[in-house]
Amino acid sequence: MKRTSWPVMAVALALAAVLAAPADAQRRRDREVLEELEIRVGVLEQQIRADNVVALINAQDELRREIQALRDAVERLDEDLRRNAELRRSQFAVLEERLAVLEAGGFTPAPAGPEDAAGQAPGTADAADASQGPIPGAQPGEGGESAIEAGSQENYEQARELLSQGQYQAAGAEFLRYLEANPGGGLAANARYWLGETYYVQGQYQEAGAEFAQVVSDHPDSNKLPDALLKLGYTQDELGDKEAATGTLQRVRQDFAGADAANLATIRLAQIEARSR
Repeated sequence: MKRTSWPVMAVALALAAVLAAPADAQRRRDREVLEELEIRVGVLEQQIRADNVVALINAQDELRREIQALRDAVERLDEDLRRNAELRRSQFAVLEERLAVLEAGGFTPAPAGPEDAAGQAPGTADAADASQGPIPGAQPGEGGESAIEAGSQENYEQARELLSQGQYQAAGAEFLRYLEANPGGGLAANARYWLGETYYVQGQYQEAGAEFAQVVSDHPDSNKLPDALLKLGYTQDELGDKEAATGTLQRVRQDFAGADAANLATIRLAQIEARSR
């Protein structure tokens, strides 16, 4: 076997080292490039995740705004429905009370017929005038005293007429005059309820609540009890007593299920709950 000389082996080893050096350097550069790419990919992933989170948050905020707008629209619609229902109930109450006054005065209403421009059956106004004397809403006589006797049916009708005309202070004064002169009269519960209404529409919720509460306590058999309870709940809500308002309105809904007052109580309870969220 032919032996390789030492110088030849040295040259071969040196050549191998020279050739290997560039390969190691290339591998180091490749590793550095890979590490840099991995860092950049990680940064991009974090940015993507952050962008997605921001997008989700923005979408959530937009949904919340849309939901709140829908809630506001529903509350406005509920309030419109409530006002319309109260107006209808008030109109029916006026007709019922006028009929009760006429019957108490000995007048028997004629069969229902076409209504005149004032919203009364023909002949009703004349019959009322003939059977009861002074026209409701008559002006006070000389010396500032009312020409209508305090506590009389005419006194009550005068107060209702003033209320229907939007003269709330004058109507309240007449209801008070009626109640002071005839606290146990057949229309006392109605008079006190409408007195509360004159306060309520003027934003005097403490005074209104006191009158509605007295209707509830003093006239538990009155047909005004559901309405008085409902309005008591309204005044408690207006005064910021959420707990009392909720309890009162729940009582209306439970004790008078199916009545207009119960439906209005349900709407107001939903509004209170929506404001609490």
